[in-house]
Amino acid sequence: MVNWEAILGSLVLLVVMALFAERALAVLFEWRAWAAKLDGRGLKTPVTVAFSYLMCHVAAFDALTMAFGAPVSVPGTFLTALIVAGGAKKVIELMWQVAAIRESKPGGG
Repeated sequence: MVNWEAILGSLVLLVVMALFAERALAVLFEWRAWAAKLDGRGLKTPVTVAFSYLMCHVAAFDALTMAFGAPVSVPGTFLTALIVAGGAKKVIELMWQVAAIRESKPGGG
């Protein structure tokens, strides 16, 4: 059985973590030294994924297992970090898609 409350909670946490990651990394990526030496070298994505994984790991946040009541796992934490690294806008879009799925079920979930 799907725990819709847990899924909603994990999606909200995904949005918050994505916003934190975006704002924290903006300081690094907008830094003049970064722009002068590293911009255009394809490092933003791996840095963002690594930072997101570190945040998820430290917080023991695994959105998949949280939604289904399973223990935190490294693959789940990494997948969660990839979602966080994708940015808040995409996480919010995902949240709306999940809400639409829930509403399409008989009885709303």
